[in-house]
Amino acid sequence: MDMRETSRSVAAVLWACALLAGGCAPLVQETWSKPGATPQVVSRDVFDCEREATVDPTHGQERGAYGASGPRKNERVFAACMRARGYALTSGG
Repeated sequence: MDMRETSRSVAAVLWACALLAGGCAPLVQETWSKPGATPQVVSRDVFDCEREATVDPTHGQERGAYGASGPRKNERVFAACMRARGYALTSGG
């Protein structure tokens, strides 16, 4: 094994270690919160906003134009809907 192969091997091991270490980092969970909202109200508002933000490019067909498949949620529309209802996105870990 020459010096170039050794350097590549070391770089590959370091890269793999960095990926593994990053995977072990705690995940940050974001939730929508609103002072005074009961779990039932939050659940209903999330449901309503998800419905408002969902676009079905197939219009109920199996495959849509250009191979689109199934309904998709527009995250910006969903977030705007939740904010309009008085919610704020909070992070916790």
